[in-house]
Amino acid sequence: MLDLGKRAASGTFFYLVLWLAISLVSGLHHQHLQFMLINVGLFLVVAIVRAGIIHRLPLLLRARFKVARGCLIGVLLFNGLHWGVLTAISIHVKELKVNELAMLASACGIAGAGAGSLAINPLLRYLFPAAVLFPATVGLMLDFNVDHALISVLSCIYVIYVSTASRAVHNDYWNALTNRLLLEERARELEQLSITDALTKLHNRLFFDVRFDTEWKRACGQRQSIAILLIDLDHFKRINDSYGHAFGDLCLQNIARVAQEEIQRTGDIIARYGGEEFIVMLSNTDGTGALSIAQRTLEAVRGIKLFHHEQRIAVTCSIGVAAIVPTTPDQGYRLINNADEALYEAKRQGRDRLSLFRKDEPIVLKSVKKSDAVP
Repeated sequence: MLDLGKRAASGTFFYLVLWLAISLVSGLHHQHLQFMLINVGLFLVVAIVRAGIIHRLPLLLRARFKVARGCLIGVLLFNGLHWGVLTAISIHVKELKVNELAMLASACGIAGAGAGSLAINPLLRYLFPAAVLFPATVGLMLDFNVDHALISVLSCIYVIYVSTASRAVHNDYWNALTNRLLLEERARELEQLSITDALTKLHNRLFFDVRFDTEWKRACGQRQSIAILLIDLDHFKRINDSYGHAFGDLCLQNIARVAQEEIQRTGDIIARYGGEEFIVMLSNTDGTGALSIAQRTLEAVRGIKLFHHEQRIAVTCSIGVAAIVPTTPDQGYRLINNADEALYEAKRQGRDRLSLFRKDEPIVLKSVKKSDAVP
């Protein structure tokens, strides 16, 4: 409907201009000025209504689609029918025959042009040329003679021809539209695949790097804290060697699931960062808030129930936490390095724990076991 409105916009004032041109050239304004001005006013009113509908069409379609569609199609058909009736009057009324040839020729042109440009609508491609030429055909039959009978037959053949020819335009438009939508959908799927980790269904590192850079610069401008969690599955190589890679993949999928459940805010991001490593970005979050989320994640991972041949396999992870209020737009990698140092410290102290990087004490890292309280 929006495309139909764009196509119809070019003809909004066309009928008014054409009627004025024919009336002035044929001298109708001297012989029947009142008749000419009445139709000028009618064409003008309809053109203003048509322009208003087309201008507000997006809003009207969202509010009341069927009403908006009916109004647009109705005003287009009214323009065509109005011109057809004027053509019939010019043919049948003796005093207006001065316009007969011009009105007939223009009616054929309008019917053909309208059938082509409006052919994207299955209703208009048939009704519009009929609305223009049917009244003219009636006028020809009322003022019957051999010439008018021949023109009537030719008019009917012409309506059939333009309606049939418009089928190609109609089919080409809808095929092109369908193909475009399919391509857009495919492009979205490919884009999603390019930023999604196939195994865990989380975002991948490429997506994270782009979003983290944007969020870092935003936090730098607004002087807001930003936090990073690096989550690493403990003894992943041993799990793969002992229980197989399929079980290792299952562990990663479950960790991804429970970790994602703890990341509840829209602006926060979790992504698969490496083989058995996940990264979480927490916007507008300080160290205390990040530790709270990390502790919940640690507990959630401990609660994962995985079995191998009816034997429950304990799964744990280590988490490195770092938070900072950015001051330099291009130094985001330092925060990730800090989280990586904290993760290393958590592993060094025995794994299955989290560690917070302290900016004021870069060497001393604090680790928290399950039984410890979160500071």
